[in-house]
Amino acid sequence: MGTPADLLRSARHGLIRLLGGVPAPPTAGPDSASGPQSEAAPAPEPGPGTAEAEVEPVVGLVLGGGGARSSFEIGALSYLYEVEGITPSVITGTSAGSVLAGILSQHGDLAGQRRTVAELRRIWLGMTTSSDMFAELPWFTALREDMPTWRRLAAIQVRATNRVSLVESLGTVLAGPRRAVDRLAERARAVAAENRAGAARATAAGSGTTAGRSPTPSGARPPADADRALDRDPAASATQAASDRVPPEHDPTSAGSSPLELLSALWDVGRTGPDVNVVLRGAARERSAFVVGPIIDQLLDPAVFDTALPATSGVELRLATVHLESGELRYVDGAGRLRDATDRLLDEHPVALDQAILASCAIPAGLPPVRLNDGTYVDGGVRENVPVDIAYASLGVDRCYVVTANPVGLPVADDFNGQALLEIVMRAAAEIMPDEIQANEVERAHALGATVIDPELDIHDIITIEPGLIAIAMDYGYLRAADVCANATEREHARTRDLINLRRLIWSVEDDMVAGTGPATALGAPTASLGAAVDPGSGEPQLEPALAELKHRLHDLVGEFPPERLPPGALDWWRTWEKHATPITATPDWLDTDPASSPTLES
Repeated sequence: MGTPADLLRSARHGLIRLLGGVPAPPTAGPDSASGPQSEAAPAPEPGPGTAEAEVEPVVGLVLGGGGARSSFEIGALSYLYEVEGITPSVITGTSAGSVLAGILSQHGDLAGQRRTVAELRRIWLGMTTSSDMFAELPWFTALREDMPTWRRLAAIQVRATNRVSLVESLGTVLAGPRRAVDRLAERARAVAAENRAGAARATAAGSGTTAGRSPTPSGARPPADADRALDRDPAASATQAASDRVPPEHDPTSAGSSPLELLSALWDVGRTGPDVNVVLRGAARERSAFVVGPIIDQLLDPAVFDTALPATSGVELRLATVHLESGELRYVDGAGRLRDATDRLLDEHPVALDQAILASCAIPAGLPPVRLNDGTYVDGGVRENVPVDIAYASLGVDRCYVVTANPVGLPVADDFNGQALLEIVMRAAAEIMPDEIQANEVERAHALGATVIDPELDIHDIITIEPGLIAIAMDYGYLRAADVCANATEREHARTRDLINLRRLIWSVEDDMVAGTGPATALGAPTASLGAAVDPGSGEPQLEPALAELKHRLHDLVGEFPPERLPPGALDWWRTWEKHATPITATPDWLDTDPASSPTLES
């Protein structure tokens, strides 16, 4: 019969196995059945540190935000749970990552968390359109549809004021399109009157200046009395200085401008009259452009997410959100209690966890803020998109897996010379700044020693729901996690990028075939070899030789991977069509040719 310590250890190991875990192997010693003492590590000296040596490391899981891009995270989680067998006891999340974190935290055992990942994958793959995740409100739909017209009006107003006080001008246009239209019309009348007066002066002076043009030639100095007027009026001086910086083709007082442009824009706006009312009422009444779609309701349904379970599962949960009134980063724990950035308890009164998740996802202006107790809360990504510091500093994580959805780095944009204020602000505030925050947080995670699984490729944006791209992004997450956990070489990482880019290209070619849009040019595809057509008789897409070549190249490239790193079903990717919102039912003709004997694209 064993000692009391042996009985206790046996009971503990049995409980671990019951919960789906794997007990740590016993330390070899004189009475160990694992082999001779000479072949095992020496037994530790009895002392104060012996108990600590038997304590298993605290495993953490950090899930960043990313909207629809969380498909990548779900793929990475599939690998981590199915192959690595992680069982984190600390889970933190931001925005869409908080949805995954909250649902995972219901279970403290491997089997339960593994089932949850499978359920998340099933639900995510069930989405077919972007409205499944983000349902657009009517006022924003009207604004988006008429945006080209409003942007054209804004550009005319900016030119008409020689770009003085751009912020005020743009704000006025956005806040009150009708007032802006009235003001522009009044300004157009004033300009026309000035032109007529100028023409009369020019005729009287016998200058021969064409009617409708300014009597002062372009580039000539204004009369001396105009100089004195500018000296007396600082605002006029600013206007003149701004005018000097405006290229002639953008200056309404130069030869390139015409009242007809303004009248044309006003005519277009007039035709959108009913939509103006919708936009104005919506902008005044609503607090966002979207509301969460049915997929969020499904994820937060009690059948999927029991809000009472995280408090008793044994998992330390932290959901990042931002207190709008103070601007502070805060967290909600598994019991629904609000905590500050250092994990200090702020409020004993719990909030509903499903509401905390919605708060963490509330992208400012995109989704409505959420009331939690006596505060208003928005997306945690405003302050922290990858909540890794709280896991290490306050929750005692020893080994941590960080999964992000957004690639670090931005694609080079078009030339911004001459771009309007709105484009500049959006590029800086909505793209460059968030990318810098994410880059710093990923760098911080690496510095703390975390295993960071982040995408190098951008499969789709944060609001795009397209079944094929979702599936490809999930498979990419799986492959990327396998590479990172296996300490893959740069050549192996490049091979994964090649594989995913190839599937993305195949999807694009197929999508053009479904749409019947002719040659596929996506991702730089050569138009001469990737043409596609639809049979007018059957309506079925007609297979072009290039698609068969792409499929056979896919077969070859998958074969280069170690089998243990491939997602389930990868060996059959080349045999089937990619997923599409409108499924392709035609028989894959490329299966008639042996890939080994078929000409393929160069590697």
